[in-house]
Amino acid sequence: MTHFLRRSAKPMSTVILILVFLLVTLAFTGCNYRKQFENSEYDYGSETKEFSKEPRMYGLMMKGKRNHENHSIRFSRELSEAVNNISGISSSIVMLTDINAYVAIVLDSSASGMNGVGIKPETDNTGNSRGMYNTRTGNQYMDPNKLVNDTNSYFTVYDHEDLSTELKQKIAKLIRKNKPYVREVHISANREFINQMNVFAQDAKKGQSLDGYVDLFNQMAVHYFGVLP
Repeated sequence: MTHFLRRSAKPMSTVILILVFLLVTLAFTGCNYRKQFENSEYDYGSETKEFSKEPRMYGLMMKGKRNHENHSIRFSRELSEAVNNISGISSSIVMLTDINAYVAIVLDSSASGMNGVGIKPETDNTGNSRGMYNTRTGNQYMDPNKLVNDTNSYFTVYDHEDLSTELKQKIAKLIRKNKPYVREVHISANREFINQMNVFAQDAKKGQSLDGYVDLFNQMAVHYFGVLP
């Protein structure tokens, strides 16, 4: 009887060893996958050591309240398309001035961590499951004059400060690589900012000059991005 018990104990110890090995392997694989994801282009919520050492390349840089004293504006189709190709961005509008670049971005769900922890996007997409565009009004269609709205649209974020710093850094690096003269790169996913930028872009696509918008554009820039004293 004692001999039988000793023989049956061996398989049990082997099973335990196998289970321990599997658990360790799964834990290692999980950690490795998480690290790969955090370092991928689809995660903007986990700062890497390389990113944290980089100097900030977006936002206000110049002191003296002259950050948005632009004298000319033009729509950049090339840079808009380049920013569109960044993970997490559905569409973008890039305006270049004689000193700065301004970027309006519309977010999608193809990447994580694009807005700050606890910050909810402005968009209400409940109508997707109810067969209507706007559940509050019952409307079936979006205003054709707007690029984004607050219902059943891609995602927007009210305050540019709530956007991922890694995402803004990536966009700013792209802009500066193509336009080294740029002093400041300002980026926002604010819904009203996007729609106003869309007005400028549509006029530019029609071949119209944007010179008449310079004062309005500068006021808008100060309103959304502020100035440095």
